[in-house]
Parts: sequence; C-alpha cells; structure tokens
Amino acid sequence: MTLNLGLIVSSTVRAERQALKQQTKLAIVALTANLIGPPDTRACFLEETPNTLPGMREVKCQSNLWSGRNVAPVTIFKESDIRGKELLQLLDEGTSQFVHDVDQLPPALKPDSDTYKTYITCAVTAGDMSFGLLTVDCLKPGDLHHDDVTMVEVFARMLGVALAARR
Repeated sequence: MTLNLGLIVSSTVRAERQALKQQTKLAIVALTANLIGPPDTRACFLEETPNTLPGMREVKCQSNLWSGRNVAPVTIFKESDIRGKELLQLLDEGTSQFVHDVDQLPPALKPDSDTYKTYITCAVTAGDMSFGLLTVDCLKPGDLHHDDVTMVEVFARMLGVALAARR
C-alpha cells in the first residue's frame, strides 16, 4: 500500500495515477475481506456518483469493487431510500457504523435480503474530501466485533489518502 501511495504521489501522468488508484481500491477491498471476520466475510467500496441533482445522490459499487463471498452485495443505495439516506449521512459526517445484528434494526433499515446479518460501514475521506464508503459484512451476528471497526476505519483512511493524492 505504501508503494502504491508513493507511486500515486510521484506520477506525473494522470492516467497512470488513476490506474494506481483503481489498484489501491481493489487491494483495500480484498484486504478488508480477507483480514476481518471469518472466511466468508465480504467487503465492498461504494463510491458516490458525481454530479447528481440535490435529493438524488447515490452511492454504488462501481467496477465490481467487492471481494469475499461469492454472492454480490447490494450495489446501489439512493438518497431517496431510507437506507441510502442513512449511508449518505455517514459519508457526509465522515463516520462509521457497526450493526451487530440486522434483525435488531427497524424494519425500514433492514437489508432487502438475508445475505448478511452483521456489518460495518466506514466513510472513506481525506480532510474535507469524501469518496465513498467501505463496507464489510458477515453471515451471522457475532462474526464482526467492535474491535473490527477500528481496522475497517484504518483501511478506509488509507484508501481516502490514496484517492486524495494528486487529484
């Protein structure tokens, strides 16, 4: 990761920096899926769609930026939906959320499927710039813990620094 960040900062070619940033996104998502939780953990990077109209913001998993279980995550969250609005609020505030058991959430905030029962969501930011959300989820309550939030936050910050470098 340090090597990639150094290459991003030192590159004078925009296309090269963009390719390195994409590699960094993929690496962070894979590290998150492989280093946090049990073997069936899944991680995803949800990026904010640029230039949307007020009230129409969204975050989506672009370019298949997910890793882990062989079941794809939900790939788009819209501000017009309550779950999307909550995610965008996390992004705007630059905060994280840990849900130990999705079955304890209010019905409007529960996932649309049973493909996970616990999750962590962290804003990917650098300074006042926000890029998206790094998420990790697992099949059973108890597969993720409060200690895991810190690790996901570290990966999210690393990704934020890489994406902010030489914009």
